[in-house]
Amino acid sequence: MAEGSEQAPAGWYPDPHAPARMRYFDGIAWTNHLHIPGRIPDIGEWLGSTFTVFGKHWRGAVVIALGSTLLSGLVVGVPALTFVNGLTIVDETLEGFSSALLAVVIVAAVLAIVIQAVGILALNRYMQQAHYDDAPTVSGSLVHGLRRFPKLAGAVLWLTLGVIGALVVLAVLGSVSGWLLALGIIAMIPVVVWSWVKLTFLPAAVAAAPKDARPIRTSAGVSEGRFWPVFGRLLLMAILLGVATNIISASAGSFGSPIDADAFATLEIDGENGTLDDIEFATFIPSTGVLIGALILTSVVQAASRMVSTSAYMRLYLDTGSPSDNPASALHL
Repeated sequence: MAEGSEQAPAGWYPDPHAPARMRYFDGIAWTNHLHIPGRIPDIGEWLGSTFTVFGKHWRGAVVIALGSTLLSGLVVGVPALTFVNGLTIVDETLEGFSSALLAVVIVAAVLAIVIQAVGILALNRYMQQAHYDDAPTVSGSLVHGLRRFPKLAGAVLWLTLGVIGALVVLAVLGSVSGWLLALGIIAMIPVVVWSWVKLTFLPAAVAAAPKDARPIRTSAGVSEGRFWPVFGRLLLMAILLGVATNIISASAGSFGSPIDADAFATLEIDGENGTLDDIEFATFIPSTGVLIGALILTSVVQAASRMVSTSAYMRLYLDTGSPSDNPASALHL
């Protein structure tokens, strides 16, 4: 393939200067993105690239991650709050229940999930272009995420059916013997770990791979022949983000909680029959200001964690030579 060839499609090809490694050709020219099949960069290089690229493109990433998180929280939070505010227990009878309002809450929850999913795909697309230094845009990434959402939904549906099948197997084992159930649960542990490594890159595969690629197979292929190195990096990132999130949550205390914990101290239990006195569920909901503060804090923490992890996982995805279309032609996909 000649330098500057426009006939060859974008993709990974043997490097003309070092055939043992692969170099990415964007459809017009060779790029500086390299990888050696079966090998991934060391942890220091991976983390350095993760945070360097994120540091250069954090503004657009914040708009996508924080915007989708806040919007989804508002979409489901407002109707849910209205629903809970109307509930009371009087003489051990639930009053104020509205099936119509519950239906609204369910629809809102589904819409919130869609918003989050589109935001995740858009963020993956944005970070893909960022790692290629391809001037990512928020609008283009959101459009791409919206168009790729059905593909992600289909993959999640298949995975959900698999989880249901596993639960059915455990239920059958439990009905036969408690020991069989315990053995089944123990046997599931390595399956869960394997699935975690294989499916972590599903959003990256949906957002970055060519349209005709199979996302579950593509995600699983990231760790093909390098399972433990990928596992170690995923575990390290999970620990780092988990520690940081817990520190922030502990520092925020009750301010970050959508429930007024002090209200539980006012509950009184009838000692004779163990029942609670009359309850107004609105009692356990803090003031509007505290609720808004909790939503913002939770959204910021969740968005920050998602931005860093997405940059890290996309870097791994690209470094392993996984299928990646030409970011410059992303808008028409």
